Amino acid sequence: MRYAEVSVNSPAAQRRTFSYAIPPGLDVGVGQAVIVPFGEKVLQGVVLEVTPLPAVEDTREILGTIETSPILSKYQIQLARWISDYYLAPVFSAVALMLPPAFERKALTFISPVNPDIDIDSLNEEQKKVMALSVEKGSVGLRQVEKVLGKKRAGAVILQMVRQGLINRSYELAPVRMKPKTELYISLVERVWDEIR
Repeated sequence: MRYAEVSVNSPAAQRRTFSYAIPPGLDVGVGQAVIVPFGEKVLQGVVLEVTPLPAVEDTREILGTIETSPILSKYQIQLARWISDYYLAPVFSAVALMLPPAFERKALTFISPVNPDIDIDSLNEEQKKVMALSVEKGSVGLRQVEKVLGKKRAGAVILQMVRQGLINRSYELAPVRMKPKTELYISLVERVWDEIR
């Protein structure tokens, strides 16, 4: 198994990277943007190094890649590490200087039923509400579940249902809010200029 040292987009990360296992079948390389679990959240990160052994004993798996190709070169990663060391800055803050505009986006959580035809009478009241929402829409965002159950309770119920194999959890990045900037240019047409004179 291979492991990745990932710079995670979190103030709690400070000046260090975190070890994540690269799941079989997922092609991850240095400089690639990934989605990783971080505590109870799911965050963006950038792979700074791929190693045969992790820096810590217990690792979690990378959930997926954001882009198929690397967004940073090895030289940009070296520069980011130097900036972090020299200025005692968080690693991701140094990495962020070289990322494309609108890269930093939240990971949104969605849930969907494993089996839509399940007998919901065997579920408790909170699980019934979650299942009804997910069956009705096919896939429902975590925020909608939080509106029904409350933020703390929604997380606990979803985790329990995932462990029981009742629902699947998937992640998507929030849409890009930045639009391309356009500028209007004008130029003189030689023929018209000659007619005016």
